[in-house]
Amino acid sequence: MFTTEPTNYSFSAQVIRKLIDGQEVENFIAGLPAPWKEIGRNIAACPKSPTLRTQAFEASIANLQEANEIRLWVFAADLKADLNQSQDIIDQVPMPELPKSSQISEKEGESACTWLDDYIHHSKLWTPRGFEWFHEGCGLWVLSVVAARRILVHMGKFRVHPTVYRP
Repeated sequence: MFTTEPTNYSFSAQVIRKLIDGQEVENFIAGLPAPWKEIGRNIAACPKSPTLRTQAFEASIANLQEANEIRLWVFAADLKADLNQSQDIIDQVPMPELPKSSQISEKEGESACTWLDDYIHHSKLWTPRGFEWFHEGCGLWVLSVVAARRILVHMGKFRVHPTVYRP
């Protein structure tokens, strides 16, 4: 299953297209979602020859069910697009303030997720030598698995799944 929302293909495809072309965009690879990140790493490992990098791209997507879709997005990408500007747009999508009726005070927020607090306490009892933040991280992971990408935040033309779970 392709784990990236279609509205986010454009940025990832631009990075991959620029890599194939030999442009210096390696610093964007780490921020790409799966499977784009792995494709980018494979291309970046090749010499800066469009022929060799195209072959690396094709080899990277050969076994993916979405290979044709990825290929279409990549070769339709704008080579002249400014990736920094694209990322700035993603990072600066305005979010409206919550209505007053939906806002809670910081003090009330401290007890908003008693399940997580109870889980952390339980986890520390059973694994007292575990790393301090590991308990909270495991609890958040459990919550994200339960959400299973069913929570969606619309941010303009972008969609964000606020989870750490990736199918």
